[in-house]
Amino acid sequence: MVCLGTSPTNQKVIRTASKMAQAFHGEFTALYVENSDSQELDLKAFQQLKKNISLAKELQANIVSTSGDDIAYQISQYAKTAGVSKLVLGRSYQKKSIFNKPTIVDKLTKLSPNLDIYIIPDNNSSKQNLNSVKYQYQNFFRFSTRDSSISISTLLIITILAYFAQIAGFDITTIILLYVLSSCIIGSLTLLPIYSFIIPFINVCLINYLFINPKYSLEIISSEYVMVLIVMIVVSFIINVLNFKLKKEKNSASLRAYSMEVLLETSQKLQQAKTYNDVMKETCVQLNKWLKRIIIFYPVNRKMLDKPYIYNPNKLLDDSNIFLTEKERTVAKWVYINNKNAGPTTSTLQEAKALYLSIRRNDKIYGVIGIDMISNKALSQYEKSLIKTILNEVSLAMDSLER
Repeated sequence: MVCLGTSPTNQKVIRTASKMAQAFHGEFTALYVENSDSQELDLKAFQQLKKNISLAKELQANIVSTSGDDIAYQISQYAKTAGVSKLVLGRSYQKKSIFNKPTIVDKLTKLSPNLDIYIIPDNNSSKQNLNSVKYQYQNFFRFSTRDSSISISTLLIITILAYFAQIAGFDITTIILLYVLSSCIIGSLTLLPIYSFIIPFINVCLINYLFINPKYSLEIISSEYVMVLIVMIVVSFIINVLNFKLKKEKNSASLRAYSMEVLLETSQKLQQAKTYNDVMKETCVQLNKWLKRIIIFYPVNRKMLDKPYIYNPNKLLDDSNIFLTEKERTVAKWVYINNKNAGPTTSTLQEAKALYLSIRRNDKIYGVIGIDMISNKALSQYEKSLIKTILNEVSLAMDSLER
């Protein structure tokens, strides 16, 4: 298996993987992991990605895509599911530093110790990494009404408590500890990282302005207070960083556990299916169960799309016939002919009422799935990953039925 990317030298990696697949007499798969950064690709990077995918198709690769911000985890999960034994990657540019995070290779080695990983030098990917850093930098400076309200409310409550503590005769140390507590509370309750980093500085300003003489001034006349406030900032900063990492790991672990549950249940149900219709119905049941949306399935009969099957057990719409119009069927046909996604959240036929995706393995298409986008047009990155994971399982099940 090879991983697809936007680097021009990715073509060298693809060709190497193709030769290895021929040498080992194995199946050649090309995997593309779509993450949050994929939405920020410039035209040049997007065109290069299309060229790399086209090359993989020319070399008879089975093109597979999945979604998720944890790229290493997505690769390892697909490798385990599809029984991949060898993985070919391009080595991304990474400046040597003691602060470097573990590379994708390091993570994959930990997640899939039995997977053989081959690294092909990729020295031209520095620009791609710099663009990723730029996006992460912009994403860091985001604020929300919810998090701002939580932060202001917490600071207000802590300031009132500190005021009464001072009246009760407690010294400045107690007040500082109260504001350190506010940093911890805000770091735990807010979702965006920027709040964890700016709150310690706001706390210092509040303490200095309201509780340290001369009051109602940011002037500090004692060097001891300077050291105390610096230590407070450092302690609050460390606590918030650790808290942020813990939240991130917790959320990631929850999504992984849920993904495994979905994958296991879907796989077990599909294994029990005996016919094409059984697989079709079970696919609709599973997608509806996890996404809570109407599912439309266009089966393929004699290399043509047949009458669609609509699964709407909860009557999410009064009139589900809105998905049976000629306009919607035209979108589904376009997906079948071009083997590409279409509908809302894509760049093609966005006026459709559903998001249409092909169920494919290699160049063969087994059906077209439509996902209701009327009630809610937003699909999270996790939901996209879930859809692609289920459809990969469905394509494997349909492929095995034909053998």
